[in-house]
Amino acid sequence: MIVREGFRKTLRTLEQPPHGTFLTAARQPIEPTLGLVTTMKTTAALLLACMAAPAFAAEMSHSNSDMTPMQHEYMMSMETMQKSMHEGGMEKDADVAFAKGMLAHHKAALDMARIELKYGKDAEMRKLAEDIIKAQQVEIDQMETWVKKHQK
Repeated sequence: MIVREGFRKTLRTLEQPPHGTFLTAARQPIEPTLGLVTTMKTTAALLLACMAAPAFAAEMSHSNSDMTPMQHEYMMSMETMQKSMHEGGMEKDADVAFAKGMLAHHKAALDMARIELKYGKDAEMRKLAEDIIKAQQVEIDQMETWVKKHQK
């Protein structure tokens, strides 16, 4: 029994490729350099696909025939804001990151307020949109001036 187990273990060991050998799906060895290049190319392609997926999904969602022009404008505004806020968040200086993130946020608020004025019917919401435009434009101007002075 011990001999038989040892024999099976030896056979399994012989069936395993040497450490570092890449195998095809059919378990055929691939030359290590080619396998590494193939793996790297596959990894790069998957990484690019993952990075492109959100943009592709957004593009597809905007081409949806069920989306109204108002919805399309809202979606475009939100995408612009998210991209700009992300860029601001990448700043190493906390003050610049804050100002850039808030700029993106305030500009999106202006976009949304303008969309409300363009499509909205409710008097209270239209008045709120007008007030937002007045208040936030002043803050946008202040932040843009500050960023110009302090960005390195």
